[in-house]
Amino acid sequence: MTYAGAHKYLTYASWLLSALSAFVALVPFWYIWRTLQKVLRVAPDFARMMLMTGSGMRAKMTE
Repeated sequence: MTYAGAHKYLTYASWLLSALSAFVALVPFWYIWRTLQKVLRVAPDFARMMLMTGSGMRAKMTE
């Protein structure tokens, strides 16, 4: 941490923000996984998927 000098707090803040960014980047994949799980649960009777549009819209909005 000698390279940071008096700005060590910025280095720690960058680590925290980087970890937060990595977590937020995984959110759309979580919604995709939930959607696939719902599709596989009702297969082959896809008429039961009437309420699935909400998960797809949330995944689209988090991109």
